[in-house]
Amino acid sequence: MTYTDTQQSSVIKAIEEPVITNYFLTINQENFLETAALFAENGELKAPFEQPITG
Repeated sequence: MTYTDTQQSSVIKAIEEPVITNYFLTINQENFLETAALFAENGELKAPFEQPITG
């Protein structure tokens, strides 16, 4: 999924990395399948004070 520059600039003005911008756009729209598609199949989420979550 690709968003226009207008949509990206309105989300976080200081962030220019498309993957980060698309993460927040899709998560805020509750489009979780598109959010998950931004990550590698064997990606790892390392939340503070938690064990890493892989997959």
